[in-house]
Formats: sequence, structure tokens, C-alpha cells
Amino acid sequence: MVHPRAFSFQIYLPTGEPSGLRIVDRTNWTGQGITFPRSRVAEAQQREELDRTGVYILWNRDDSDVFPQVYVGEAERVRARVSAHATDKSKDFWTDAVAFTTKDDSLDKAHAQYLEARLIQIAIQAGRCSLENNQTPAPPSMSEAKVADAERFLEDLLLCLPIVGAHFFQLPVQTDPVAPTVDGPVEMSIDYSQSNSKRLKGITARGYESADGFVILSGSLAVTNEAPKFAINFPKESSYRSQLIDQGLLIPHDGLRNAYRLTKDLVCNSPSRAAGIVLGGSFSGREEWKDPQGRSLNDLAKEDLPLDLQSGDIES
Repeated sequence: MVHPRAFSFQIYLPTGEPSGLRIVDRTNWTGQGITFPRSRVAEAQQREELDRTGVYILWNRDDSDVFPQVYVGEAERVRARVSAHATDKSKDFWTDAVAFTTKDDSLDKAHAQYLEARLIQIAIQAGRCSLENNQTPAPPSMSEAKVADAERFLEDLLLCLPIVGAHFFQLPVQTDPVAPTVDGPVEMSIDYSQSNSKRLKGITARGYESADGFVILSGSLAVTNEAPKFAINFPKESSYRSQLIDQGLLIPHDGLRNAYRLTKDLVCNSPSRAAGIVLGGSFSGREEWKDPQGRSLNDLAKEDLPLDLQSGDIES
């Protein structure tokens, strides 16, 4: 497995509030990011970082949505575009924004258009958001040197995005269960193929734990009928399953009448949410998901502890 390269970044809080304006910077990078909640647009407009050419991203922070709404834009002066979006009724969805410009005005209009097109392309490929852009622009014609410069800027920009909470441009990790790597993600599964329960029988699913959450792999099965009172006791989780069905991520499985099939990899915020999607009930994901040797996520976590902590004996 190829490890990501290490890097450092700096976050400056000009107002002294962790949830307010944040300036994201990296050593030896001409770029600079400014991120802020929608409620702080007026403060952001005072920053000179927005008075330059660049790209910006608007998104909805509500984690109850399967696919958060996201809009990608570019402008020669980002300030004016973000200000317009703040009062545009057709853009009411967004709660947070981030804009990337440069310290030395080295980005021109073509660079910004290229970055916008590439970010939209990556977001579509990642499949982790609902893009609010009405068009999918093609990258502008640029010299080979300018493309190389834009791609280097994009590489650093993509590293910064998860730091500010914009995870929509991260592509899923590719796993090979036939030839797993020593330090790669451990493939886990839920297997109710021999269950005596009519609701659960035949349900099997595969996934793995990642830095972003728990990933259920495409092709996994999920129950069609939820457990009794699941929708009453856990309305948010039941609603999440309904969104997956409405958006075509869970479709009827031809070979099993009590099963849906997952049509693409799905990143969940926890193993328990992932187990709930598969089993249609409230389950401990850290116990339900097991590796080929039958060890649960909790079992694997204990194995990683020092011997004196595995038994639960801690000196007082």
C-alpha cells in the first residue's frame, strides 16, 4: 500500500473563534484558503484573500443527508461571487464556504476555470455529494506548463479540503480482497446467510474502516424490511436508509426478495450506521462487522492494545 506523504499546515484564526473565519496556509505554497460559516460572510468580505482570482466551494453541513449539497465556482474576484451567493435564494442550501486564492496573484482566469472544472470532475468521480452546478464545464485550453502549474496547485488544495470539513473530493481507497496488503485496510463482513430470521436470512455485506468512516462496498446486501419500531426509535437512521433507496443506492436484489443491493461504495460516519443500513435495525457495528477469522472490530482494537491493557487491568 502506498502511504500518503506527510505534510504540515497552519490555521490562523483572525477573530480568535475556532468556529469563525479560518485562514489555511502551507509552507512553500503560493496558495491560501479562507473558510467560514455562512453567518460570517460579512466578516469574510473584509479579508483581502477574497479580493483575488480563485475557486470557491459552498456546501451544506447537515450530516443527515446521504449526499450533502455542494457547489463549485470560480471568479476573477471571489469576493463578489460569494457575496452574490449569500443573497441568492436559489443558493439557500449552503452553510459553509471555502475559497482558495494565491498570495501573489499568480492564478489567472484560465487557472481558475481549470481548477473549477477539475474539482467538479473529481466530485463526480468521488460520488460523495450532490452537485448543485447546472453545468459540467470542460477545462479551458492552456499550455502544458500552465496545466502543470494548475495541477500542482490542485494537489495542495485537495490536501487542505478535508482539514476544513470538505470531504467530498476524496476518492475511495481501492482494496483487493484477493491479495490484501499487510498495512492496507482489513476487509470486514456481515454474514447472515444462514440466519433463521426470515427478515435477515441471506443478507451479506462487505466493507472496511477508513480514516473517513466505515465504507460499505458496492454489491453488499441490505434488508428490505426494517426491524419493528426502528423508524420510531431511530427516525434519523431510518430516514437515511430511505434516502439511499430514493436515490438509487439501494435497489431490489434479483436473487433475494428480502434484500436490497448497494450500487456503489458508501462511506458512513460509523460502523454502527453501516450495520444499521445493512440490517435495518439498531446494532453495534463494532461487534457486527468481522474479519475472515471471525474477529470483530472490537476484537481487533483489543489486539492492538499493550498486553497489560488487553485484559482490562489498569493500575489505579
